[in-house]
Amino acid sequence: MKKIRWFVAVVVIAIGAIVVYNLPYFKEKRLYDEIVKERVAYKCEEYYSKYPSGRYYEDVMMLEVELTSAPFDIIVRYLKKFPEGKYVDKMREMYDGLWALEFDKYENRDKTGESPEAVKFMTSMLHYMKDNMVNTVYLKLNPTISLKDYTDYDVNIRGLLELLYSDETLQLKTENIIPLKENFPKETKDELMEILSNGVEKSFSRMFSPELVSVVTNSFEADEKSPVITFNYTIKNRNEDADNKIPEIWVYSTNNIPKSYILAIDVSFDAEFKIPNSSVTYIYSEVGDPGNEISGIEDIKDGYRRMTVACFAKFSDKMSVNLGLEKVYAENDSVVAE
Repeated sequence: MKKIRWFVAVVVIAIGAIVVYNLPYFKEKRLYDEIVKERVAYKCEEYYSKYPSGRYYEDVMMLEVELTSAPFDIIVRYLKKFPEGKYVDKMREMYDGLWALEFDKYENRDKTGESPEAVKFMTSMLHYMKDNMVNTVYLKLNPTISLKDYTDYDVNIRGLLELLYSDETLQLKTENIIPLKENFPKETKDELMEILSNGVEKSFSRMFSPELVSVVTNSFEADEKSPVITFNYTIKNRNEDADNKIPEIWVYSTNNIPKSYILAIDVSFDAEFKIPNSSVTYIYSEVGDPGNEISGIEDIKDGYRRMTVACFAKFSDKMSVNLGLEKVYAENDSVVAE
């Protein structure tokens, strides 16, 4: 009888030990002890997943910061989750230190050619991002293509142009003017948007650490408090905004022999930089000029494409310089030549 009682007692103790061992408190404690002992970041993620309200959550985050080479996101997450936490002073000190490095890099930039108004905005934007724990800048692109063919112009304007070109070897008349709308490549629209967005993203990433200041073009990736850069641009006939609206005519030649005429184009840019819930803005407008550097044009579509691409690359670089950032395309002519 005593043996039976002893056996029952042992079983009860064993079952009790198993139950106690598997209690949430002890399971969580064992995982935390593993993290402290092994010191590997993936264990921290395991803890967050299993114990989103765990008693060691702050301690695990502090440990992860120590284990991570780029801890900015963890620090921000901690400051937002535990604004009065036991490590808040240390986290805030690290946060301020990382931002101080960004401000120092910007202060020691190449200041050649920059715009005082643009730099004033950039400085305000950086302070806003630091104060609000925002690390994304949202880039919006609003494209418009508004082109006219020669026959779309008023008959009086055409008559004046034909009179002005009356002494030329090649007569200026409808059949000698290559249609613009059908020869402006439709696929260029996406390419141009990519040139602008890539230019802004790369110029920012060369100056700032991406984990602190990152340019995004997808609204789902942007913080709801993100500063916004909006680029409105219109591809149009040159002189379309002038009072007389007389189009500029270019000569299309092969081997220096005039073959036909084409309508000149340009691009008008309006860039607006805004900080949410603030009157601080920066607005910049410009009409893009492709310049005279483009050579080796294969056909009219290729010519229009490359001229427009050159406008966008130059505008992107000029905008970057205004902001106190680096050029992206000036050192790489392939953006125009390809």
